[in-house]
This record gives sequence, C-alpha cells and structure tokens, in this order.
Amino acid sequence: MATFNFIKKPCAHEMHGVSTDQTVPDFHPLTYSELKGLVSMAFNGSCRLKAQIQCRLTQAVPGHVCPHPIDGPVAEKMSQLDSTYVEGIRGNTDGLVDKLARILNITP
Repeated sequence: MATFNFIKKPCAHEMHGVSTDQTVPDFHPLTYSELKGLVSMAFNGSCRLKAQIQCRLTQAVPGHVCPHPIDGPVAEKMSQLDSTYVEGIRGNTDGLVDKLARILNITP
C-alpha cells in the first residue's frame, strides 16, 4: 500500500508569498487509490487527522481555488463533498469511497 504523505497541500499563498488578496489555483487531484487510503486513514485517525483529510479532499474538487469560493459550482461540490464525508465518518459508511469518487470525478 502507498504511503500517504499528502494531507493538505500548501497553496501559493503559503509557498510563494502570493498576496492573500489574489485568488490562486488550489486544485490537487487524487487517484482512486489515494482517495481510498485517505478514507481508511480517517476511519482510524484522530479528529485532527479527520479534519486534515477533509481539507485535502476539498483540494481535489476540480476548479478549487484559494481562498475557498463561497458560491458557484465549485462551492456546491465542496459542500456536497463535506456533507458526504462527515456523514460517512459518522457511520454511514456504505459506499463512501465511491460516493466521494463520484463527487470528485475520480474513476476506480
């Protein structure tokens, strides 16, 4: 199994000193295998790890930018992703990885 060293990726604001007044791309795609590994880590991890994974999943939404959009199609996908993830982590685990993959347009 792969090693998952990619919890939240730093954005250009954090890495390159870009002004926080500017919107910068913050899309970092995941493979199905990476998604599966992150979800597995979340089930067995601390609350902090679960939150970090939630942030990382958000970065896998196509078109994601920093700062986070609050409306529009990317924001809607982020909201759908967050609610699906939280519901899954709270116990509704049936098909969680596949549900998240569909939201993120990831194919197995």
